[in-house]
Amino acid sequence: MNILKEMKAHDPYIRFELGLENLMGEEYRRESLRRASAIYRSIFNPEDDVLFIHRSSYGKDEKRVSQIRLKRFFKTKLKKAQLRILPYEFDESDDEHYTKEWNVEVKAKEIRMPYVLECIVNDDFMRKPMPGGRIYLYNKTKDILYHMYDDRGCDVFSSDKDTLLPIYHLYRKWILDYNRYEIDSLFAEGLTGIVETDQERKIRWEFNEKK
Repeated sequence: MNILKEMKAHDPYIRFELGLENLMGEEYRRESLRRASAIYRSIFNPEDDVLFIHRSSYGKDEKRVSQIRLKRFFKTKLKKAQLRILPYEFDESDDEHYTKEWNVEVKAKEIRMPYVLECIVNDDFMRKPMPGGRIYLYNKTKDILYHMYDDRGCDVFSSDKDTLLPIYHLYRKWILDYNRYEIDSLFAEGLTGIVETDQERKIRWEFNEKK
């Protein structure tokens, strides 16, 4: 079963805004890390069983990245990692590219989480260390998928929306405005039932596209 594909395609989710447009440079970076870390801590307990997923995509002629680079993400000795070669995750019909996925099963306490988040934030800033791909954390104990996609935001998925409700209540002010109506409607709170005109919706979408 492809957990990422199934959860991202079918399961309820919350999209949080991490980086704020009114901040610049290091202040922007620190706020992004602060929010990402707070959301992570609300989901993962040290003893939770976690599937650490690292994905990177390549052209067929590109050099492959060695497994050894995964070691830096963990406090303990790297356990057996499973490798899967998948169709290109952004377009499965593209046969000129492929996606390489490493899976490692660990306890949450074994992950160097501050380092992981720093790597993800650094990617857009082109500063080391960088993640070398996309990192997903699937909490097997709670059935929650955490994905900080870059310094701008992160997504939290679960097959059960009630599992997401405490996180929604804790950090609802951080929900990305572009997705807020959809997410509020999922929980029947917030903007649920408020009617937007086509022009109001267009203005909101255009504003969020710029962000």
